[in-house]
Amino acid sequence: MGLKIFWTDFAKAELKKNFKYLKENVSSKVAINENRKIVLETLRLKKLPEIGQIEPRLENRTKNFAI
Repeated sequence: MGLKIFWTDFAKAELKKNFKYLKENVSSKVAINENRKIVLETLRLKKLPEIGQIEPRLENRTKNFAI
């Protein structure tokens, strides 16, 4: 069983802003592709929760946020 991914309201808003910016300044196709890549990478975390780097400000915390 992998991790459960939660999109915060802030993250959703940032994804929408990113999409809008790319659509207006590049193209709809690029906006769709880039947002798809972002979503797919977050889904990858479900299967591979240890990928990526450790946030330096959180590495000394005793609480584990993984479920």
